[in-house]
Amino acid sequence: MSAPTLTASGTYTAAVTVTNSGPTTATAVFTGLFASDGLTITAAPGGEVFFAGRTAAYTTPTIAAGHTLTYPVSITANPGTHGIHYLAAATGTLQTPDPNYLNNITATPVLLPNHHTDTHSTRRCSEAPTPRSGHHSASQAPRQGETAA
Repeated sequence: MSAPTLTASGTYTAAVTVTNSGPTTATAVFTGLFASDGLTITAAPGGEVFFAGRTAAYTTPTIAAGHTLTYPVSITANPGTHGIHYLAAATGTLQTPDPNYLNNITATPVLLPNHHTDTHSTRRCSEAPTPRSGHHSASQAPRQGETAA
């Protein structure tokens, strides 16, 4: 998942990238995005937004081994929200056995500056600390910011 970037309108844009690491084609693939308190998913082109903007879901019939899909999302910060918040994504398949289901989740921080006290901040969302997963070995982990089907 890409780190969100703030636009002039106060909307954050992010991308959820799903990679099928193989060894076979994944069928009936689902991907869910979850926004922590203080964030609202306002658009999920190609997917659906649920629960008052707290979640988004995407489905695709197949992803061939070694292929990648990217889903864009738009997020806004609720009024008065600042500090570090998170977007989390998980993906899976309803029909294809997954030899490594532990690499199907990811989270990325969203840093929301306090505009009342942090007027000189130039820190981008992508510079916020990255949570430690601890679930992947280096040879099995998807590329940073990606989930694997």
